[in-house]
Amino acid sequence: MPAQSILVVTPSPDHRDSTDELASMVTELRRRPGVAVHVWFLRRGDAAPWPGSRVVDDLRTLAVPATLDKLRLSPVAGVLKGRMLRRWWAEVDPDVVLLDDQLGERLLPGDRAGLVVVHRLNAVAPTLAAPEAAPSTAADVQLVPEGVAAAEGPPGRTVLVTTPRSDLEPARPFADASARAIVRKRLGLPADGLLVVGWGEHPWFDGPDMFVRTIWNLRERHGVDAHGLWAGADEDGEVAAVLSDETARCGLSEHLTHRPRSTIDVRLCGDVVFLPYRDDGHLEYVHQAAITGCEVVSFPVWATPSPGLRLVDHLDLEAAAEALAEAAGGDRPARAASSSAELDIAPFVDDLLDAITKARHGR
Repeated sequence: MPAQSILVVTPSPDHRDSTDELASMVTELRRRPGVAVHVWFLRRGDAAPWPGSRVVDDLRTLAVPATLDKLRLSPVAGVLKGRMLRRWWAEVDPDVVLLDDQLGERLLPGDRAGLVVVHRLNAVAPTLAAPEAAPSTAADVQLVPEGVAAAEGPPGRTVLVTTPRSDLEPARPFADASARAIVRKRLGLPADGLLVVGWGEHPWFDGPDMFVRTIWNLRERHGVDAHGLWAGADEDGEVAAVLSDETARCGLSEHLTHRPRSTIDVRLCGDVVFLPYRDDGHLEYVHQAAITGCEVVSFPVWATPSPGLRLVDHLDLEAAAEALAEAAGGDRPARAASSSAELDIAPFVDDLLDAITKARHGR
């Protein structure tokens, strides 16, 4: 039996950013030993219910209750639906109930002794919220988006401020230097010196030529023992051709490696990242690098700022080389911890579980 059963109740499967973030939270909670997580949607929405979830409104449309309703035997149908809901509840037997958008209080039993209730507020309201009543009692824990006022609650209630976060679990192992060293050895990359990684699949927008020139700049003008690793290619071979021509022109054949596939282990095995983009790319990849403590040097083409993203003027390769040399220093583990606290869902789940424990023991 799990040490802790958590029931998440959310209005409907929809396309809000907050719903994606809730999915990341559920995924991370399920990784924790002794934690079982169950998801109930109040109603069906404009997306498919998550695998393994239940939809409460489906009780209304089941054959027997629906037939009873048509026969104007709604009280009997209500009793049947209530029994089925209580059976669902007994199967889950939750210690904690998280009400997304603070909706679904009607599902909670009258006797809530020992039950920790979490209310999650969201900046964007659900489209199917109208049939649901607002909560009548305060929660033990409240999750509030940054910039949104928390609802009034009892003394001692914990309020956690939420910010947009992602499930960055695939990147977490590469915060460890030994994991990066294993990848470098497998790829035949030098163990010493500065490894600069870049990636992209477009021969002009992603700037592979500027990447090579910046490696030359680091070596010849800054005296840095730098090696470049570019990950990614296009179907026509243009990226590979640009890299080959520029490497030969700069005399860097022993100091530049090209891998045609931009896999996460390749992207995150370096000391620093340089993305000489003429247009923005996948910010998620930048976030993955940031939580390993790796700084990303780029041009000001990104729509939003990000921890670990260090910008220099457009096409200024001298400034880029200086920034890369500076980014290689400092306390990488401290940078990793700081970025993870801001970007990754795992530290927030730690805080949530701590708040739940505090609420249970505070009774």
